[in-house]
Amino acid sequence: VEESQTFTADVGPYAGWRRRDTALEVLTAALAAHDRAVAAGGPAVLKASAKSRVTRSGGLVVKEALLSTARRRLAALVAPNRFRAGYENAQRLVVRGVGTAAPVAFLRGRGRVVTFYEDLGVYPRLDHRVRDALHTGAWDRRRLREVVDASADFVARLHRLGVWHGDLKACNWLVEERGGHVAFRLVDTDRVRFLPAVDRARRLRNVAQLAASIPRAVSRTDRLRWWRRYARGTPLEGREARRAAAR
Repeated sequence: VEESQTFTADVGPYAGWRRRDTALEVLTAALAAHDRAVAAGGPAVLKASAKSRVTRSGGLVVKEALLSTARRRLAALVAPNRFRAGYENAQRLVVRGVGTAAPVAFLRGRGRVVTFYEDLGVYPRLDHRVRDALHTGAWDRRRLREVVDASADFVARLHRLGVWHGDLKACNWLVEERGGHVAFRLVDTDRVRFLPAVDRARRLRNVAQLAASIPRAVSRTDRLRWWRRYARGTPLEGREARRAAAR
């Protein structure tokens, strides 16, 4: 993610890295568009909070960590890796073959900390897609079960790889449908962790986050189907383990 055949530390007046196939001028233009979008508001602004601003421009998603307080400015000096974690974690997911928004660049300097990602705006959020597909009838019973199975397999694979996402809610999943194939992309990678093994507590936390964020239109029967498929081959498999997990 630093100096390699894919990335370079040549980022002009900033510190950081960028993909070699993305010119610094492209990043500068995207950052200027980001500033204009934040000032004007509108659909290009994906998030605007006290801690960060996220916008979409020219095929890139621009995420700026705001150093608006003395504490956050000090944190950026003492622990800069905290602010580039999303960039590094996204590349780690790419290397492991996990769908995500590919990292494009990380720039730090001139009082700013900014990360650039591939724009996956063509893919809907999982919670929105489930709600709309069931409401309109776009998914029949068979299709819903395919999505249930595919999503259970996705989380099971994450945990087998030692990947733990601190906020695995459905809003951080994007759904890619190509014919009969269903795939998922994880976003908001700042809180991803790579562990020797994902323990029971972390597994259940992820499952609880996802279950709470999936629309109620998904029945208890389908949720149990999801659980059984996810738990298969793990210590969570079986009726007693399921009851203990529910408690």
